[in-house]
Amino acid sequence: MKTGFYAQYGLYDTTAREDSTLATTNNQSFGDIAKGKENISSLDYATLEKDYFLLDGSYPEMPDALDDVVFFSSEMSGADGTFTENPAIAITFTEKHTSACLTLHFVGDYPLEMKIRWKDGDGNIIEMGTFQIDKNKYVAWKQVENYRKVEIEFTRAKPYRYVKFRYIEYGTDIICGVEGYPVKDAKLVEECDPISNKISINKLTFKLIDENNDFNIGNMSGLHKVFQSGQKSHAYETVNGKAILLGTFFLDSYSTTKNVTSISCVDYKGILSNHTFRSGKVYNGDLAGEVIDQIMEAAGISDYTVDNETRSVKLYGWLKNQDCRKALREVLFACGAVVDSSRSKTLNIFKVSKTVQTTVKRSRKFSTTPKNESYVSDVAIKFPVYTLASESKQIAKGTYEPGTYTVDLSSPAEDMTITGGTIVEQTTNYIQFTVATKGEVVISGKKYNKEELTVTASIEKVKAGEARATKNFSCTVVGMEQASIRAKEILDYYQLQLNLKIRFLNEGDKVADWAEIFNAERQFGSYVAGFEKMTTDLTGGFLSTAELRGYYKLVGDFYYTGEIFAGEEFGDV
Repeated sequence: MKTGFYAQYGLYDTTAREDSTLATTNNQSFGDIAKGKENISSLDYATLEKDYFLLDGSYPEMPDALDDVVFFSSEMSGADGTFTENPAIAITFTEKHTSACLTLHFVGDYPLEMKIRWKDGDGNIIEMGTFQIDKNKYVAWKQVENYRKVEIEFTRAKPYRYVKFRYIEYGTDIICGVEGYPVKDAKLVEECDPISNKISINKLTFKLIDENNDFNIGNMSGLHKVFQSGQKSHAYETVNGKAILLGTFFLDSYSTTKNVTSISCVDYKGILSNHTFRSGKVYNGDLAGEVIDQIMEAAGISDYTVDNETRSVKLYGWLKNQDCRKALREVLFACGAVVDSSRSKTLNIFKVSKTVQTTVKRSRKFSTTPKNESYVSDVAIKFPVYTLASESKQIAKGTYEPGTYTVDLSSPAEDMTITGGTIVEQTTNYIQFTVATKGEVVISGKKYNKEELTVTASIEKVKAGEARATKNFSCTVVGMEQASIRAKEILDYYQLQLNLKIRFLNEGDKVADWAEIFNAERQFGSYVAGFEKMTTDLTGGFLSTAELRGYYKLVGDFYYTGEIFAGEEFGDV
């Protein structure tokens, strides 16, 4: 078996698309140039361009109403492919942008030549170039820094053709690894906490052999200038030439030493940490799915899934202003769900099933180290209960200059009023107000009173030779009923005392999966365990070192639900 690794790295300006405004005076009335930033699908219609389409029905007729045409030039090229007035598109930005290239997408027959000018905020030309287009997805390579405007002028096409432009990207993909920049070594660390007490970030690191100093900071025209935090890449393992997705990752940091560039990327869970969730409130039976959607929106993540069981859990309590990863931890702990992006292009939230999903046979396992984890007899979960006060009290007071201010609250409040200013917006978590003249501002409102409760799940009869031991947890959005369910679920999980560390050949196994692990000694039973953490050498044969928690297969699941008593022996069930 021959294995390899590569990452399809998105060398894009991550903010240019949203910041862009497209305009033109050379478009047909049915074209909508504003859609040039949306990557919509556009059909190649039968048109009156000379010798353009076969009469075999393969080209659809253009309907009376169109919603998928971005730019369809108002003028057709002449017999020599030139235009009386060159079709042109202007793109403006509110901020400065830097990119290594522009990628343009066309429909049907692409134009043959274009001129591009990059300008600063004052309209001065920074760079310009002429490009010979040779495909529908054309990459115009020219690294330009700090531009505020791009002008694209199409100067030549095939005879009697319209220019049909569809979409523009501010960068392109590069390949790191197989058939691209050589990769010296690469490592993938994945982790998933089955009890949802924490959300760990999956990390991908790899080292490029940078023979041309493309990424060397000392190279003033190097590609490192277009590296931006959050640029997306898709990582793949290749097995006998077949590509297998490892996941979606985003640039976190990079450095170059002696022609070797080290790149560190995080998965979607790392992106969650970079954004603040400010839409929290006091919940009273709100559905978890709706709150998860709000957290994902705040983090700018649209590629995610949530299973129906998790979505239907009701939340009680309060989410304060905090980063999106911390807010999601509170919700997932209340639901008993996990979040993972392993082997996926999306972020996935789901309840873990203990059903065996994969088998690690002796033929792909190099070592197994079992040990017993510490005994846990009790699990306690602390949670708050909020009630709204009937009377309004002072929340904050201070002297302010004229302007607009936002005050975050340390505890939730409702029905706020203000003296010395005007309220613009108020939520349970913050108040925004304006001040016209310098003076004292007093904010008042009804505060929530908080009472903290604790539920505990316990093993009735402690295992022989063990003393009682308690694990304590807390959650801010779980009610009494769900807290009791969660305490029991976590206690059940801690009855799985067998910890495994294995080194094996990974064949698509991922964290959160449950697996049957074959014992090296044939006369003994196998193990059944769930992957909690996995570190994979992506350039060293795809070998993984994993940590799992589970039990011997000879013992039935019901032994670990609090029903195994002191003195009982293990055996076939």
